[in-house]
Amino acid sequence: MKKILLVPCLLLMHFFANAQDIHFSQFYSSPLTLNPASTGLISSKFRIAANYRDQWASVSAPYRTFSGSFDLPFLYKQLHKNYFGAGIILLSDKSGTGELSNQSIYLSLAYHQKIGRGKNPKHYLSIGSQAGYVQKSVNINKLVFANQYDPSTKWFSNVSRETFQAASTFGYADFNAGMMWSSYLSEMFSVYAGATVHHLTKPSESFLVFNSKNVLNDLYTFHIGTKIGINDYVYLSPTLIYLAQTQSQEFTVGSSIGFQLNEDRKAPTAFYFGAYYRLGDAAVALIGFETNLTRVGFSYDFNVSSLRVASSYRGGFELSLVYEGNPKTSPRKVIYCPRF
Repeated sequence: MKKILLVPCLLLMHFFANAQDIHFSQFYSSPLTLNPASTGLISSKFRIAANYRDQWASVSAPYRTFSGSFDLPFLYKQLHKNYFGAGIILLSDKSGTGELSNQSIYLSLAYHQKIGRGKNPKHYLSIGSQAGYVQKSVNINKLVFANQYDPSTKWFSNVSRETFQAASTFGYADFNAGMMWSSYLSEMFSVYAGATVHHLTKPSESFLVFNSKNVLNDLYTFHIGTKIGINDYVYLSPTLIYLAQTQSQEFTVGSSIGFQLNEDRKAPTAFYFGAYYRLGDAAVALIGFETNLTRVGFSYDFNVSSLRVASSYRGGFELSLVYEGNPKTSPRKVIYCPRF
């Protein structure tokens, strides 16, 4: 009986609680959702990125998340190797049997300031911001409540007697800001580090008409990554990310190892694999391939937290794709572009 009543309780918690922010295990392949300061921070003419995540396939209604982004640099020559970046992000997320969905669009702008002198800048300080609109909706008719349980049949009826005031959709404006330092110290070593604050205005979000104090608190993200050349054809890419929002924290650390199959630094052909650990939650395995300026990555989360009983150790899989316009026609020579 207790296990059966747990289902509607969880649904109610999911319905009224603050929603979890969209994030990916392959955060390095979704640069604009990671940090607005990464907008246009590339050595090519433009970049297209797409990510898809399917989480908790063991439950009846898995969580599915999609993001797509486009960004480009501009005014590089006019500003003497300082430059701007602009981009756009589309996000879509659907979760739970109540079909809670998040449809978002953001415009992203960044400025990249070279540090130091020299013909080819090796250090950049970047600042960026994003402004967007978020729309959330839920199918109230698909929510299940405790009063629908019939103890005589030990089943749930299709009719709910709940009489609360609720809207099936709402929307709000949202703003993010971030900064990042990136350095190209040599062909064998480069590094970047950044920080982001999401939801600067703490927007109010609630499906309940009488509840306007349910705010979306600031989400803080700190990340750092390096690329370390073992030799001309093998490299390590250790990364670390930390997220904090109210009482929730998330810490992920890991690395990939890449094997380059050609000698073209601007358009490499390579394959890579890696492993990451999200502290107290999941282990992540990664495999990917890069050719013709296109990187494709596939990762899988293995749940190691107490949720593993319900998830059968299955967390979720992700697919990422990043394509960059021809760097050989770009006016930028040697600037460090983090290989997210």
